[in-house]
Amino acid sequence: MTAILTPLSKRIQSPKSRRILSSNAYCVPLHIGFTSSEGAKAITMQSFRSKINPKSDRFLRNKEEMQVLVDELQAHLTVAKKEGSKASIDRARKRKKFLARERIQLLLDKDSPFIELMPLAGLLHEGGFGPGGTTVAGVGYVNKRLCIVNANLSTRKAGTVDYATSLKIRRLGEIALENKIPTINLVESGGANLPD
Repeated sequence: MTAILTPLSKRIQSPKSRRILSSNAYCVPLHIGFTSSEGAKAITMQSFRSKINPKSDRFLRNKEEMQVLVDELQAHLTVAKKEGSKASIDRARKRKKFLARERIQLLLDKDSPFIELMPLAGLLHEGGFGPGGTTVAGVGYVNKRLCIVNANLSTRKAGTVDYATSLKIRRLGEIALENKIPTINLVESGGANLPD
């Protein structure tokens, strides 16, 4: 059984879907469908009115504090998206090699979503290779089948596997086993980081 979320843009286009509740709040009902052997069935959740006052001092203070944390998270995710130094990326380009995220995109079905898993693994690991380690991993469709795809970041420390990356790979295996999802590994690695 697979959950299917209707894209937000399609839901908002319908005048019945968007209900203006007050001058400071609106609600869009969530449409969820499930696919099974019986076919698709759509469920619409009831709308509800928020009692939050976005102009109150408490709300504004909480929003400000949360924004600091969100900005910090975005900064970590930006660092995690970097696939290596400019010199190592240029060297890969000269050798006509694709970067890890490009290899994943080429493998996935056209228009397949890719949900990256554990992009911040190893964030606080002292002496590690940075957030996300030296792999990019996530779930997407390959040949119309949901798969876990894992690609080494050969442009970051030659794809060498540090301690945090090994834990990330282990967890990917657990997820694949628990959910009976095939795994595809796009390997270009310097092996294990032995000092770690």
